[in-house]
Amino acid sequence: MSSFDRSSQLSIDSFPPIEIDPSLDFQHKITKLGFEHWTEKAAGRAMPDRADIDPRAFGPYLGHLTLFNIRFNDGAVDGLVPRIVGSDFESVFGDLKSVPLEEKLPSAIYDRWRRVVTGMMEAGGPVRATGPIVYKGKEHLVAELVVAPLSSGGEANSVLYVVSVFLPGTPDDGLPDGVSTA
Repeated sequence: MSSFDRSSQLSIDSFPPIEIDPSLDFQHKITKLGFEHWTEKAAGRAMPDRADIDPRAFGPYLGHLTLFNIRFNDGAVDGLVPRIVGSDFESVFGDLKSVPLEEKLPSAIYDRWRRVVTGMMEAGGPVRATGPIVYKGKEHLVAELVVAPLSSGGEANSVLYVVSVFLPGTPDDGLPDGVSTA
């Protein structure tokens, strides 16, 4: 698969799945640190507030942090708008600053993201998401992500916290047995 355009007729079923792992068994240092940071900022609450997350606290790992505002329609994820986009994320998906993912990415790729967020919400908290990248010649990469909710102004699940690592590999690298498919 090579370059996609927004009007692509490919279906989400054309792509290998993103695995949603609620066990939170992160394999990479950066994702482990990202989850530890989220947990520390939650301070025993169900989730931290967006105001609890200071991007400067990520120091040399800032390039791995991405925050999205989540839009809902009748309780379903209806949009993801990047607010802070880490350079690691941009190295795969390009410049996404303030452009809703559903307007920037092909429908099937956006649907994969929406399924990951829905899987996180169904799990009731943070998850480890892993799988191959199928976007614009990046098929040699696999991702490990911390995908976790943040509240904002008292509204739960309104911001998505993502810490990403994209590494060369094969689609089954680092996938534990028994994880569910998003």
